Amino acid sequence: MATAKRRGSAGKARPERAGAVECITIEGFKSIATATLDLGLLNVFVGANGSGKSSLFEAIAVLAAAAAGRIDSIELDRRGARLSPIGRYATHLTTTKAPKLISLGALSREGTDYRASVRPPDGSNGTAWHYRRETIGDAAGLDLDRRVRGGSFLDEGDIRQHLPTLDPSRGLASSMPPGARKSFKIDDVLARLTSFMIFDLLTPTLRGTASEPMANEALGLRGGRLAEALEEVLASPGRRGASLLEDFRALIEWSDDVDVTAPTKPQDRSLS
Repeated sequence: MATAKRRGSAGKARPERAGAVECITIEGFKSIATATLDLGLLNVFVGANGSGKSSLFEAIAVLAAAAAGRIDSIELDRRGARLSPIGRYATHLTTTKAPKLISLGALSREGTDYRASVRPPDGSNGTAWHYRRETIGDAAGLDLDRRVRGGSFLDEGDIRQHLPTLDPSRGLASSMPPGARKSFKIDDVLARLTSFMIFDLLTPTLRGTASEPMANEALGLRGGRLAEALEEVLASPGRRGASLLEDFRALIEWSDDVDVTAPTKPQDRSLS
């Protein structure tokens, strides 16, 4: 299998899937008391309405926002998560003892482990979520251990340095303290986490009759710019576009072809 490569700090090449997350842990979020998800390259979640599928994706969105450095309504909305009223994020299941905090974690295939224990807004702590603990490291130890009253991190000489009390609404993993040890494994897993978004494609947006509220490249969260993105893929050099069409025709037996055309003007239906 061919892979794109880039150079690390020791001059060694890293595969393009470096930092891929292979396990997600969730505790105390909405309808999820505890859950551990072992992930593959493609993951399909099937369940009845109200079984917790949306809560699962929203929990990962909160984890992604935590890794990016701040959890609030703007950051969650930008990732496509539904915004819940104050007091509706923590679990209220009567069948289990509700944990005091929401705890989320991600483990990469290289062994980098990021975890955040956070408290959602409750009406008394503003609109941003508060970090109670945040850690990132591997089996050899923690590169960062941030707590309510200070913490510690490893510097470039592998010497543990003290952290003072920090702004509880700001995460630290994505902006390690000055002098912290540079780790490509940490950079890779954080890049994977912080890019997470929930796409909810809506027909009016796909058809261009409704605006795209979150216009991202190459595809908006509601399906905006789908035609343009597809056109770019089809026109890509080499066999990429042709291979995509071949795969599409093999999967959709009733299709003859795929093309991107300019939208037609609606017909005038006014009565004369």
